[in-house]
Amino acid sequence: MQIPENLRDRHALYRNKIRQIDMASRTSRRSKWRRMRSWLLLGSDSGSPVRHNAIEKLVNISTAHLFAPERVRFGVILPPHYGDAFIEEEDGARLELQRLWNDTDTGLVALSAVRWAHAMDTLTAKVIVDRNVPTLTILPDPSDIGVLQEDIDDFDRQEAICHFYTMSLPAYIRMVTTHPDATYRKALIAEAEEHATPIEGSGGADFLPPTVQRLILAQASPNMIGQVNYASDTSLAMPQVREPVVPLAELWIWDDAEQDYRVVKNFLPTERILWDPINPLVPGEHPFHPLTYNRVPGYGWGVPAIESVLPLQALLAERLDQIDYILRMNYRPPYVGIGFTGILEEKMEALREPGGFLPIPPGPGNTDIKPVVPQMPPDAFAEVQEIERMMAAQFGLPPILHGQSEPGVRSGEQAAVLATLSSGPTFSRAMVVEDWVESITTQMLRLQRRVMSQTLRKVNGDEWWLSQMPNDFVVRVSAHSSSPVYSEQIVQKVALAKQWGAIDNEDAIRLLNLPHDELLVAKARKLAEAAAKRAERMLETKEKEAEAKRIKAIR
Repeated sequence: MQIPENLRDRHALYRNKIRQIDMASRTSRRSKWRRMRSWLLLGSDSGSPVRHNAIEKLVNISTAHLFAPERVRFGVILPPHYGDAFIEEEDGARLELQRLWNDTDTGLVALSAVRWAHAMDTLTAKVIVDRNVPTLTILPDPSDIGVLQEDIDDFDRQEAICHFYTMSLPAYIRMVTTHPDATYRKALIAEAEEHATPIEGSGGADFLPPTVQRLILAQASPNMIGQVNYASDTSLAMPQVREPVVPLAELWIWDDAEQDYRVVKNFLPTERILWDPINPLVPGEHPFHPLTYNRVPGYGWGVPAIESVLPLQALLAERLDQIDYILRMNYRPPYVGIGFTGILEEKMEALREPGGFLPIPPGPGNTDIKPVVPQMPPDAFAEVQEIERMMAAQFGLPPILHGQSEPGVRSGEQAAVLATLSSGPTFSRAMVVEDWVESITTQMLRLQRRVMSQTLRKVNGDEWWLSQMPNDFVVRVSAHSSSPVYSEQIVQKVALAKQWGAIDNEDAIRLLNLPHDELLVAKARKLAEAAAKRAERMLETKEKEAEAKRIKAIR
C-alpha cells in the first residue's frame, strides 16, 4: 500500500483503515463468539447449564488427540542451497527452541488455544517479545482482530491487520514515557486519564446481578422444567474488572516503499495516532497466527467446529429434560381421588408425606385413589446414546476415539487399525494444528535470534551466536509429534529407520520422546564414542596380527 509522506495525510489514511476494519463485522462476530462460548461452557446459549454438555466432552476428546505439548519435538531446516554448511548450527538452534518451548508456558498456552479454537471462527495467536523473551499470547475474543479484506483467507496477503485491545492506565503511562517529547508525554497521559473507563462487561446499567436475572427468568417462565435446580450464573468465567483501562488499536499496514509493515498505535477515544514505526519484530512478517479448523473459500474467518453439532446438543438436552420429567413423575406421581369431597388438595398431599394418613368416611358412592404414572418410552436411553454417537460422527470423531466400540471388533490390532482408518477428520485437524505450531515456533526462534544475548555451544565445545545462522530457516514438527494419534506410527517408523541404519541412537531417543531425553542423548553420544574407540582398537589389533602373519610368511 502506498503510504503518504505528508504526516496529516498519513494519519488520515490510518484512521480510515481502522474505521473500515472496525465497521466490517466486529459486532456480529463478537455476538457470535459469546453465543459459541456459552455453548462450549454450558451446553446451551440460554445462560443456564444443561444436564449433560456433550459439546464440551467432544471438544476435550478432540483436543487430547490433536495436541500434546509435552510430546512436541522440533527440527530446524535451512533451504537446500546451504548444503551441509550449517548442520551443527541447525541442531543447536533446535535445542535452543526446545529449551524455549519447555522452559516457558508456550506449550500450555498453545494447548488452550487448540481447545478454544473449536468454538471460535478463527483463533488468533500473537507472538511478541516480553522482557526480552519471545512470548506466545492468545487473543481472548476473535473479534479483537480484524482485516481489511474478509474475502481473503490468508493473513499474509492482507494489506492491513488491526488488533483492538485495552491497556491499564499504569501500563499505558509506562508505554508513553518512552517518548522523548515531555510536553507530548504529558498531553498523552492527561488524555488517557480523561478517557479511561472500566472494561466492558464488568458491570453497569446494561448488566443485572445473577440473582435478579434468575428472578426475572422465573417470572417469565414459572413452569419451565428444571428451572429451579439448573438456574445458573450467566457470567460464568467472565472477568470482573473495575480498573480503568484505555482502548487502543494496533494497525499493521504494509508499506510498499519500505517493503515492510508499519505498526500504528491509535488511541481510540480521540483517534490520535501515537506513532507509526517500521516493524520492530521480524522484518517482513506480522505477529498474528490464525488457527481455523473449518475454512470456507472466499471467507477469511471460517466456521467454528462446534457449529455443526449445536442442533444435536439442543435435541440431547431436550430428551434428557423429558426423561427427567418422566422419572420425576414416576418417583412422585400425581394421584386421582374418585368419590372424595371437601378440600382435596390437603387430603391428597397427606398421602405424599412419610406417615401420612387419610381417613375415608363411608359414603353411598365408591371411592378410589389411583396414581397417574406416565410410561417411559422403551428406547429413550438408546436414543440418547444414538444422539451422542451422531454428534461424535458429525464432529469427526470415530466411535473408538470417544469411548464407544464397534460390534465385532476385538481389542488389540483390530481396534488400532480401525482407529487409524476412521480418524481421517482428526488427522486433518492435527495437520492444521501442526502447521500452526510450526508457524508460531518459526517466528519465536527468529525473534530469539534477534534478542538472544548468550552464545550457544557446539558438540566440540566451540561457541557461536544464534544470529550467525541465516534467518531464512523454518521450524518443522518432527514426525508429527504434536499429535498423540500419530504416536503408534512414530514408534514403528523409528524402529524401521533404526533397523535400516538411517538414524542413530540420538535421533531415536529424541523421536521416541523418552523421559530426560537430553541426558539420554548425552549418554548415547558417550557410548557411541566409546564404541567407536573400541572398534578402532580392534581394527588396529587385527591389522597388527595381519602384518605379523605377513612377515612370518616372508621369513
